Amino acid sequence: MEKANNLILAGNWKLNPISLKAAKSLSTTIIKAASPVRGIDFIVCPPHIYLSELKGGYRGRKVSFGAQDLYQEISGSHTGEVSPAQLVDLGASHVILGHSERRASLESGGAGETDKVIALKIQVALKNNLTPIVCIGEPKRDPSGQHLRFIERQIKDTFAGISSKQMGELIIAYEPIWELAANRQIQFQVMTYTK
Repeated sequence: MEKANNLILAGNWKLNPISLKAAKSLSTTIIKAASPVRGIDFIVCPPHIYLSELKGGYRGRKVSFGAQDLYQEISGSHTGEVSPAQLVDLGASHVILGHSERRASLESGGAGETDKVIALKIQVALKNNLTPIVCIGEPKRDPSGQHLRFIERQIKDTFAGISSKQMGELIIAYEPIWELAANRQIQFQVMTYTK
């Protein structure tokens, strides 16, 4: 749904809100605010349990709906996971991959996802007609510029095996993790994404 040269504004709702009623209210507010805006495509990424209801209640084209992650298998014995086919069935057209909270270690509350796992998830998303929103970003910034090497390595490893054609089918989101860590009071993280 994105148009070439349009900015993309995606909202990652994380583990919020705690009820379908509140999710519908928030979605309605976003859709109303987005409707008159030109030159920006909006993507709403609520918890996957709300996707079907929110997408099913929306008939416009201004706002797309995305998931916050996917599992790299279509089906099988994977308790608690959600497959790309299931996400498409729920109405998702996009999926966030490689978010810093998913990349974080298990000890710090993350999933410990590596660049290699994210590269696999990108392939799976593309094969299932989901547009990946791939997050990259350094955990800290330093005056000597070492953080640039971190980002370079992350890009090379995350996009290993991704063709130039496939690169044109995804969105890269720069996520300044060090800046977000300094501003934890933000309840809903909204980031801009460019294609």
